[in-house]
Amino acid sequence: ADVLRTRLALSKAELERVVRHLLVGARAAVEPKLDWLQTRLELDAAQLKRMVVTHPSLLNLGVEETLAPTLDWLQRRLGLDAAQLR
Repeated sequence: ADVLRTRLALSKAELERVVRHLLVGARAAVEPKLDWLQTRLELDAAQLKRMVVTHPSLLNLGVEETLAPTLDWLQRRLGLDAAQLR
């Protein structure tokens, strides 16, 4: 929770909303997922915050198992660049 609060500058209400959706096992791996999402989607801090607050369950997904293959598939299937994929 500390990583989410400090890195994304979440309000108390936003933090509670995100943490409420996190599975216990996913909490330890939050920071690498934030790094990966920010890099892969070329997000600035505000965009990353908006994504996590809007879709907190993304942090429950594995990068290699789910996030990377899904984003790669969407990008290829729809012919999107990084900006369009956001």
